[in-house]
Amino acid sequence: MRNCIQFEIDGQWLRGVCHEPPGVSGDPESGRTGVLFGNSGWLPRSGRGDLSVHLADAQAQDGYWAFRFDMPGLGDSDGDLPTESWELLNMIQVGDHGPFTCWLAGELKKRYGLEKIILAGHCGSAMSAVYAAMLDNSNVVSGLILMDMVFEAVPRAVLANGSPGQPAPPLRNFFGKARRLAKRWILKAPGGDKLKTLYRQSIRASEKFRGLDVPANSNTKLMEAWRRVMDKRLPTLIISAHHPAAGGKFDYLAYLKVEQQPGVTSVAIEGTTHSFLEGNGGQAVLAHCANWLHEHFPARSFASSKKS
Repeated sequence: MRNCIQFEIDGQWLRGVCHEPPGVSGDPESGRTGVLFGNSGWLPRSGRGDLSVHLADAQAQDGYWAFRFDMPGLGDSDGDLPTESWELLNMIQVGDHGPFTCWLAGELKKRYGLEKIILAGHCGSAMSAVYAAMLDNSNVVSGLILMDMVFEAVPRAVLANGSPGQPAPPLRNFFGKARRLAKRWILKAPGGDKLKTLYRQSIRASEKFRGLDVPANSNTKLMEAWRRVMDKRLPTLIISAHHPAAGGKFDYLAYLKVEQQPGVTSVAIEGTTHSFLEGNGGQAVLAHCANWLHEHFPARSFASSKKS
């Protein structure tokens, strides 16, 4: 069952949808787990291709409370937006939606008597989930589901340290130009599989040569927030999209030593892109989320709770 809900914060209403597990209406018992989704960039709370809707419906059927909310100025929520789209993206990148996400998680736990709440997000809402978990000083957040979170700042000139237009070192510029030219040529070359392999090897070699120095347009504020959240050792699921046409990219997950972090599960879906609309991306995301939730936050049925 879906219900429209809203919360007031600082004189404006944040609106969303509650996906209620079947057979629990009016039951006051706690012991429940909720999952909270936000906006992916400027998209409404449904997500690209209704991905958030499908996830929330599936999770409710599995016994979880699922919530999808619009951040201020987006979808049905009150608030104003900047006139330029890149300004909104920059706001999300530096954590403006983090406090709202953290506050909503606490309010949802109280209103629905939840024991635990998981912050879930795709792209921009994944960033907001990380910032919210960093700000959480009351142990409201129990876990994270992060879908293809982007560590590059947009636009390129906007660096997280507040120094727009800061020139990159000459060596970094050289490798950047060489990489872009090589990628353009390889993607157009006939029978370029071997060339693509060599290209990826050259990327890894250049990263090793540069000591895995991060690209100039990296969102260093998000990277620092990530490190602080990892210190909390929250159970975390990271889902990445891998597509052959994407070419070689800087491996932020390797740089941040994600797979070495306690409690982190990192999976890659092959043959799909950032939106998870291509190939079997959407179904694979649903399956990974369901398996991870069942393993780390098994839903307790109300019938079994009463018997115990």
